[in-house]
Amino acid sequence: MRRNQIALVFMVILATSIGFVAVKLTGQLGLGIATAVVLYVVFVGGFTYWRMIRPSVAERRLLQTGRAAVATVKEVQFTGLQYSGMRQVQLLLEVSPVGESPFEAPAMTFVPHGDATLYRPETLVQVRYDPGDKKTVAVVGPQ
Repeated sequence: MRRNQIALVFMVILATSIGFVAVKLTGQLGLGIATAVVLYVVFVGGFTYWRMIRPSVAERRLLQTGRAAVATVKEVQFTGLQYSGMRQVQLLLEVSPVGESPFEAPAMTFVPHGDATLYRPETLVQVRYDPGDKKTVAVVGPQ
C-alpha cells in the first residue's frame, strides 16, 4: 500500500472510531453516524486539498516566476493518484540550467492515462525552478 492510501485508511478508521465514541457517550446512534460522516468529508476533503490543490497553487506560481531550464528524467514513479483522466507521476530530474552546474530535484506532474510513456527515463523536459531553492521544480512539458 502506498503512503497516501495508508493515510486515507487511517483517516477512515479515525473517523469511524470518533463516531463510535460519540455513540457510546451520547447513546444516540444517529449522532454517531452523523459525526463519522462529517469527519469522513472533512478528512477526505483535507487530504484532497493537501495532496492536489495546495501543490498546484505553488506550482502555478513557480511556472510564472521560476527560472527556465532543461532537465533529464532520471526516474519515474506513479503515485497512484488519479484526477480527470490524468495520473500523477513523481519524477526525479537532473536539471541543467544555462551557465550553472546541473542538480537533481524531484517534481510531480500529471500525465494522461493513454500517454504513460510521455515521461520516461532519459527524456528531456522543460522545467522552471526556484533559484533560491533548487529542490523546487515545476515541469512545463516535454521538450
